[in-house]
Amino acid sequence: MKKITLILTIVLLLGNYSLPLASQQTKPKNCKRNTTKVVKSNKQDTIKQEIVKKDTTAKLEDRDIVFDLKRLNLMASLSVYGQKDYEGSGRVVVAVDIDEEGLFRKLEIKESTNKKLNLPAIKVIQEYGKKYNIQAAVKNGVPVYTEDLIVPVEFDMDRFKD
Repeated sequence: MKKITLILTIVLLLGNYSLPLASQQTKPKNCKRNTTKVVKSNKQDTIKQEIVKKDTTAKLEDRDIVFDLKRLNLMASLSVYGQKDYEGSGRVVVAVDIDEEGLFRKLEIKESTNKKLNLPAIKVIQEYGKKYNIQAAVKNGVPVYTEDLIVPVEFDMDRFKD
């Protein structure tokens, strides 16, 4: 043990090297450590560690918001199937605003053939968004706020008749 301490002391004195501190030895997540030599004016070499962060601002691919209307209409019809208040068929057109995080901010009825189906249409669109993880539209690599996305919801009770 004495030999190792003596050797380390001699190396540090003669070579004028510095040991990294414990706080310098741990590296943060998503970083890599580059070791470079820096020559000082008195011509003694020291080791310098620099932390280089990885590029975490990767651009997203452009995408639009897509609703599978066939699935949405089936969900709508199933949501009111068998309830006497909602007998018959109908169509409800809803304007949807979706923010940069993919959350529905505004759902507004634009047109309706059966006023009783307005509330079920809004509930179905919200349920569809949660189930199929609707995400915000992306333009030029940045998520954008989408206003007045028109979503037609068809309630067709005839599809369940024999």
